[in-house]
Amino acid sequence: MTESFIICLIVLFVAIVIYCLFFRMKKGLKTNIVYAFITCLIEISILVYPLLKYDNSYTRAFASFIYSTKCISLSQNLDILANISFETIFGYLYFGLINFFFIVLPCLTAGIIASYVDKFVIFIKLRLSKNKKIYVFSELNDKSLMVAKNLEKECVIIFTNIDEKKDINVKSIKTNKNVLDLKFNSKSNITFYMISKDEERNLNEALELINKYKDNNKIKIYVVNSNQTTSTILDSTDKGKITVEIINENERIIFNLLDNKPLFLNAINKTISILIVGCGNIGKEFLCDAIWCGIMPGYQLKIIVVDLNADIIKEQLDIENPELLSNYDITFIDGNIKPKKVIKKIKEEKNINYVLVSIGSDDTNIDTAIMLRKLFIREFDNEPIINIYTKNKYKQDQI
Repeated sequence: MTESFIICLIVLFVAIVIYCLFFRMKKGLKTNIVYAFITCLIEISILVYPLLKYDNSYTRAFASFIYSTKCISLSQNLDILANISFETIFGYLYFGLINFFFIVLPCLTAGIIASYVDKFVIFIKLRLSKNKKIYVFSELNDKSLMVAKNLEKECVIIFTNIDEKKDINVKSIKTNKNVLDLKFNSKSNITFYMISKDEERNLNEALELINKYKDNNKIKIYVVNSNQTTSTILDSTDKGKITVEIINENERIIFNLLDNKPLFLNAINKTISILIVGCGNIGKEFLCDAIWCGIMPGYQLKIIVVDLNADIIKEQLDIENPELLSNYDITFIDGNIKPKKVIKKIKEEKNINYVLVSIGSDDTNIDTAIMLRKLFIREFDNEPIINIYTKNKYKQDQI
C-alpha cells in the first residue's frame, strides 16, 4: 500500500462526503443517507482490494465488492487486516480508516431501514382501511386539529410534514412525508386539506395535487387561502374530475361577525354608519362584505375608511370593484386615526354605530379601540359596537 494511494482514498472520501452533505442536502435526509451508504461500499471495496490474495484483478475486484457487502451485517473477515504494514504512519492511518468504514456502514444500513419503516407502516394501515374515507392534512396545527376532531369516527386521518412526534387526542397516522409524496389506491376516497400557515404553499401544493389526481373523481381538495387571485388561478386550471374549494378565512371570520352582530344593531335613524380603521386584507374584506350585508330596505348606508394608504386602496377598489365607489357612500381618509382632521371627521359623523379596528399588531388594535371608545363616550350619547381584529386567542378571550 503506497502513501499516494492512501492520500487518494482520503481525498475521494472527503469529496464524496462534501457532495452528499451540501449539493444533495435539498434532496432530504433519506437521500443523503443512501448516498453515504453507497460511498461507504465503494470506499471499503477500494480499501480491501490490495489486501486480498487473488492474482486475477477482476476476481479481486469482485471479491472486494462481496467483502464490502458482508460488512453490512458485520460478517466480514478481519484476518485481512493483518496484511497492513505499520512501518509508517500511513499504515496506522489506513488501519483506522478501514475500521471507521466497518463501523459506519452498518449504522447507515440501520438508518436506511428505519427511514422506510414509516412508509411501510402507512402502507399497511391504508391497506387495512381501504374502504374508509381518507382525510389528509398538509400540516399539523391548531386549525387542522380542530377540523380533524370534528370528522366522522370511521375514517383515516393523516397528518403530513411532522418534524417530531406530537401527542394529540386524535387517532391518526403521522408522517414526516410531504403531502405530495404519499401514494394512494386509485379507488380511494380522499379529501385533502391544504391548511398550512403558508398560504402560497397551500395553493402551489393544491395545483400539484390537481395535476397528479385529476382523473380521480373521488378526490376533494380544500385550499386555505385568502388571496383574491387564488380563485382566478384555480378557476383557470383544468381540474379534471377533482372537486376544489377555497377556504377564505378572512371572509369566514367577517361573515361570522356580521351574522352574530348584524350591522343594524344600534343603528340611528335607520342609518347604518360604519367606521373602518385599517383597510388591509381584513379591512378590505370587511368593506366589501359590509356593503353586501348593509343593503337593507329602509336603511341608509354610510362608510368611513381610515388608513395610511387610503388613496391607494381607493384606486385599487376603483379597478377591482368600481361599482362600490359609484353606488355607495364611502369616504376615504388618508392618515392615522389620531390626527385632529380624522377625529374631526368622526365627530361630524355623529351616527356611527359599527366600528372595525384592524390596523396592525394586536396591541395597536386594542389601544386604538380603547381610544375610540373613550372618544365616543365623551363626544356622543351613543356607544357603537367596536370590533377588534386580534390573532392572539388569549387576548381574544380577554377582550
